[in-house]
Formats: sequence, structure tokens, C-alpha cells
Amino acid sequence: MTANEKLTYVKVMLGIEDNEEDAAITAFLEMTAETIINWQYHLIGRPDDATMPTEYETDQVNACVAGYGQIGGAGQNVHIENGIHRHWKYEDMNAYVKAHVPCYVKMA
Repeated sequence: MTANEKLTYVKVMLGIEDNEEDAAITAFLEMTAETIINWQYHLIGRPDDATMPTEYETDQVNACVAGYGQIGGAGQNVHIENGIHRHWKYEDMNAYVKAHVPCYVKMA
């Protein structure tokens, strides 16, 4: 999946039709890719040539949506207003990544 395809998917999932949020979404996508790579290698050490695994690109997009959708509510785990209760399944995109992407381990 290309960077533009990922950007398009995120925008569609968030209901964004213009290009005003492209820079912010691109930053989220890049941070999510780094989070995925770092999470995968955190037990064994990240190699210098580590890249974003293609099999987790869908998780990258979904984690980006999870994180981006919480802008303005950073740190909230419950929000109650006028009888509406809002809870997030994942507190941030890092939690989404850790729940969906396995990490590598060394075999003894």
C-alpha cells in the first residue's frame, strides 16, 4: 500500500473530504509506522534496516484512525456529558498497535 493510499483510507474512515488535515494524518501514519517497528523489535533490538512490515499496513491505518480520532481528548478514558457516556477501546494508537501486532522474540 502506498503512502497516498494509506492517507486516503484514513481520510475516508474519518470522514475527511478536504486536504487540510493531510499533514497531520501523514505525521500520524509515520509515527504509527515507527511505533509498529519499535514494538516488534523491542525485545530483541531494532536492526538498522528495519522497515514497516507490509502485513501490518492495515493495522497502521487503523491505529492511526484510533489515535487521530482522540485528538482533543488526550488522556481521557471516560467522558460523560448530557447522559452520553464515551469510552475508548484503546487509549491511544500505541495501545492499538500492542493489541494487534506481535513482537519478535529470540529463541534460546
